[in-house]
Amino acid sequence: SFIMAYVAYGKMPLKKVVKVISVFYACTFGFAGCVIALSYSGAQGAYVSNEAIYYFSNTSAALLISGFILMILFFSGAVSYLKTKNKLRGICGKIYLGIGTNKIETTALIDTGNSLVEPISGHPVVIIEKELLRGITPEQWQRKIRIIPFTTIGKSNGIMNGFRPERIIFSEKVFNDVIIGLFEGRLSETNEYRALINPEIFKEVENESQNS
Repeated sequence: SFIMAYVAYGKMPLKKVVKVISVFYACTFGFAGCVIALSYSGAQGAYVSNEAIYYFSNTSAALLISGFILMILFFSGAVSYLKTKNKLRGICGKIYLGIGTNKIETTALIDTGNSLVEPISGHPVVIIEKELLRGITPEQWQRKIRIIPFTTIGKSNGIMNGFRPERIIFSEKVFNDVIIGLFEGRLSETNEYRALINPEIFKEVENESQNS
């Protein structure tokens, strides 16, 4: 594999060589796995020997092509997912929360580790510090209260109170199908941000743009 990488790309830094070879082996094993999975699904028979089950099938060109296509679809989906994650990771910006007749403005961080959703509606959760609601009468949000279970390191059965606001605005985009989760305490020790955005909220905007 080192020789193949050298012939294909010439002299490269060691870090790039390792990356190229890793991709090569990932594609190789991915292709083999897809072909094996397809051959098992279309196996023509099986027999047992030494307490092991052996399947046999005819390996055809169609099977190899199908395995190659399946591998391409899998890796393209994985690459697209990782690119989106890397693109959004660590982005901070102003977020505006519409709660009744009130509007809260604070700084939010797009947190790729936040995959929290409200279990009944399935809407993604944006976590904010509860302190931000000071000055807003509880009646304006407590009547819309939601119970959000969550799991963190050291806490497997946590419960967070939340509610659905009228709207959320972030990066000049309006989000409606979002739940606010209330965090007791500070999200950032330096107060760099006071809200954590679930990246899933952007799928709503993507779906709307695709349908329009």
